[in-house]
Amino acid sequence: MLALLLGLIWGINLDQVEWRSLLNANLIYDIAPVEDGAWCATNGGVRFFSLADSAFTRSFTNTDGRAPNVCRSLALVSSGELWVATEDGLALIDPESDQALPHPQVDGSVLSLALNGDTLAVGTPSGVFFILMKSTPASLDDDTRIPIPPLGNRSAPGMCWFKGDLWIGSDEGLRRYVPTTGSVETFSITDGLPSTDIRDLDPGDSLDVLTSKGVSRYVESSAAFHDVFLLQDTLPKVTSLAHAGDTIYVTSASGTGVYKRLFRYRESVDSLETLGFWIDTPAGVKSTWARRMQVVEVDDWGRVWIGLGQAGGNWGDGLIVWDGEWRVRWDGSQSFDCSGLNSNFIWHLLLDDCGNLWMTHGTRGVTRYFEDGEEGWENLYTNDSIPINNSTKVSAVDSKGRIVFGSWWSTNGVVRYDPSTDEWEEYSWGDGAALNIIAWLAVDPLDRIWVSHFNAQQMSVLSSDLTELAVISWAYEPVWSLEFDSSGTVWAGTDAGLVAYHPPDFTEQLEGGEFVIEVPIQQVRDIALDGSGGIWGVSPEGAFHWTPDETVWYKDSNSPIPESDLVSVDRDPWGRIYLLCRNDGLVVYDPAGTAYDTSRALWQFISSYNTSLIPGFEYSWLDVDRTGRVAVGTLGGGISLFALPPYTDSVSVKVSVYPNPCYISLGLPVRFTPLDGAKSVVIYTISGERVREIPEAEFLTIQGTAQAELDVSRMAAGLYLAVIRFPDRVERVKFVLLR
Repeated sequence: MLALLLGLIWGINLDQVEWRSLLNANLIYDIAPVEDGAWCATNGGVRFFSLADSAFTRSFTNTDGRAPNVCRSLALVSSGELWVATEDGLALIDPESDQALPHPQVDGSVLSLALNGDTLAVGTPSGVFFILMKSTPASLDDDTRIPIPPLGNRSAPGMCWFKGDLWIGSDEGLRRYVPTTGSVETFSITDGLPSTDIRDLDPGDSLDVLTSKGVSRYVESSAAFHDVFLLQDTLPKVTSLAHAGDTIYVTSASGTGVYKRLFRYRESVDSLETLGFWIDTPAGVKSTWARRMQVVEVDDWGRVWIGLGQAGGNWGDGLIVWDGEWRVRWDGSQSFDCSGLNSNFIWHLLLDDCGNLWMTHGTRGVTRYFEDGEEGWENLYTNDSIPINNSTKVSAVDSKGRIVFGSWWSTNGVVRYDPSTDEWEEYSWGDGAALNIIAWLAVDPLDRIWVSHFNAQQMSVLSSDLTELAVISWAYEPVWSLEFDSSGTVWAGTDAGLVAYHPPDFTEQLEGGEFVIEVPIQQVRDIALDGSGGIWGVSPEGAFHWTPDETVWYKDSNSPIPESDLVSVDRDPWGRIYLLCRNDGLVVYDPAGTAYDTSRALWQFISSYNTSLIPGFEYSWLDVDRTGRVAVGTLGGGISLFALPPYTDSVSVKVSVYPNPCYISLGLPVRFTPLDGAKSVVIYTISGERVREIPEAEFLTIQGTAQAELDVSRMAAGLYLAVIRFPDRVERVKFVLLR
């Protein structure tokens, strides 16, 4: 990877790119309360929940200097800084300066943190070490990393300091490290623990330990544990522990059994209760219980903070702030959803022409992100007024800006939404019909909707008013992508390869056409028109560019694309081709070199190593709109939203072309001059199709000046671009051919 990274020469100035990470933060792993709110370690970065606003008002994600967005643990420094354990390293957040600084001495997964004065214990899958801050937490360069050999290389998912010693819990048992002697003591069932599966530790006046079977307390006089209370073996798995006064709170993250997931034990009356909370949901959607609780904290002001955990795939239910007063049924004032995505799992996404970004998540409906005056979010689920399927997979947009969705269940079929009127329309093949399960859909230039049904060997075409126009026998399944070119050909990426369908008449007669497999491979996941009669496609075997003359593959070690497993492709208004790799990131190819100034490379590699592209998750889909905005989705990590530097019409003033315009009928060549020191002249159509290259060896010297001649007798009339490459720069000049 690094060798390839260094081998590619950047043509786009990535410093000019503004990145945004769109992330759900409803899956909460740790909470650090303060007087006016709480910091939360989430699956969408570090977020601050403001009690005054009843919302998350601040966030730190990978665009703010931290590479990973999944944060597991927090440690609050007395001076206000915040240590963060992430999936790939340790970071320090300074809220005053809005800085997030990755620690230069720590990389890899960090599971837990425990702070004692200037000493930060860092727990990883392979052991524990100390970071000594020397009273300067904001200055990372003078920190000292101290290994702890006696602790070995065992995983440390949970830690705390208690009376000067470091206690470490895992599913393998409980250990105590004594810094003054360097000794390690291990505790097991023989020491009074009901189980060696340690789930959480809570230090205070005493040390309470949560195991899979209940809560135990350390008794110093006997150097052993006694049971505070035990849970029944049939009760759901426990995740977190908090102790305040005579009350102990324990959370559970199971998805089965009783819905009440907060256990409250009051020692003074020896009472164990099971409490539950309702979760806010959009209007018209049935309320649900908070069934998977990940973490609980009690602050100095008596508030109970509960972070809800993973409730399916990569989504969670947010944050509950409880004042200790119980109600018969919650009215929503105590339970908050983080505004934003309802899931970081992105099946498909679409940028429309109205500034909206639409996202589908698999089983969580659809999310709309918009910037109409100010940033906003809207989560769309099935209810009485919205017929959208909660398992919607694909979407498209027509010429009127209407958004089209395809169901992945048998309940809805095709649903269309008009943002201008806020109206929904639906076409269904019947209640529970298999044809409602849609593999892919696309909108053609006449606003007809082409629908590929899953495992039906049928393509249905709906008119712009949602009536069925045609049913085409379609043997090549499943369909992953559809495109329509100006000749009336329907192109499909399928499991049979790149398929071209030629209807008898694209306007009037769609059925009974001819199929041609142009690129026979196992699977074509996505396709894009190149603007010159060719097709770009991506597959698990690599990327290819098909033209009527040849198919060029990009998949071997000499390819400018870093891996062969590609998932999506698109083209922007200036002819740039965007190729999304499943693991390594995004490659941008500019066939004509017109979209940015470079004398060095037409291929641009964009990854989490050199940009703020979201790291740590597989990439799933990309889309480019007419303004050049790019959205890249991930399977669990949210969305990267950015725009590359806009097209610059940098016509050369140093190299001249004449005659311009040139009349083909006159039989005169087009001449470029002066070319002293140039290496080549490459001619492109304005859409990026390469026409011819004139190498330095074919230059002419006339009156001591290097020049090049282009024979235009067999070229079509139109606008062309000549790219003249010098060792230190590139020059461009446009010229017109007329008949």
